[in-house]
Amino acid sequence: MRAGRHENPHVFPVLEIDLSTTPADQLGLYTNLIKHDIPETPTYRCPAPLDEAMTMMIKRLTIEVFHAVGALDVGRVIFGLTGTTASHTSWRSTRCLG
Repeated sequence: MRAGRHENPHVFPVLEIDLSTTPADQLGLYTNLIKHDIPETPTYRCPAPLDEAMTMMIKRLTIEVFHAVGALDVGRVIFGLTGTTASHTSWRSTRCLG
C-alpha cells in the first residue's frame, strides 16, 4: 500500500444528470455550454433513482477506478447509462474521498 492510500474510501451518493431536456445540438453530452451557460437545463437528481443493485455496482466500480488510477484524495467517476424508457443517455457521477 502506498502512503496516503485509503483501503476504504468514502463514496458519495450517485448523482444523475438527465440531459433529455438539453439542446439537441449538444448530442446528449454534458458539455461546457450546458455546465456553464445553461446549467438549469439538465435535471439533477441526488441520489440517482437507481435500484440498490445498480447503485452498489456503480459505487464498487467507482472504488475500483479510484484505486486503479492511483488516486489519493478525491476523484470523480462518470458513468453513461442509456435509459430504458427514453432514447437518451443519463450520466451518473459519484465522488470518492480517499
